[in-house]
Amino acid sequence: MSTPKPVSLPPFPQAEYDKLKLEGSEKLTGQAFLKTMGGDVKVAAGSQVILMPKTSYTDFQFATCMGLTRCEKEDMRAAKYEKVTIADAQGKFEFDNIAPGEYYIQTSVTWMRPSTYGLVTEGGALMSAASVKSGQNNIVMVTR
Repeated sequence: MSTPKPVSLPPFPQAEYDKLKLEGSEKLTGQAFLKTMGGDVKVAAGSQVILMPKTSYTDFQFATCMGLTRCEKEDMRAAKYEKVTIADAQGKFEFDNIAPGEYYIQTSVTWMRPSTYGLVTEGGALMSAASVKSGQNNIVMVTR
């Protein structure tokens, strides 16, 4: 059985990204987690958390690339507009000095479970929308 080819991302919309404000005075805090079928909570402890501006490019990624569909690697120009942090032991994270606006948060929550074939990875990638408003307590929960 062959692996399907990754879905192509749309062309990078540089003009759309050029209009984005890269810095601001707002803060976004949150927590990333998943619940197992048994009800246990697994958190994104130590996982990389990426804050991406909401654009037509990231809209496509959110709609297409977060299920079982594999997408091509992101255009490297997008990295300039992203902020990255690491979730703490409780899966909590914080982004400071960001501009008000619409964003996506991407991270992963994974753990291992025993099976008859050895250890199996459970969990996976998470991506949630977040709105940052001026002068407000901006909080997001990243889960599914």
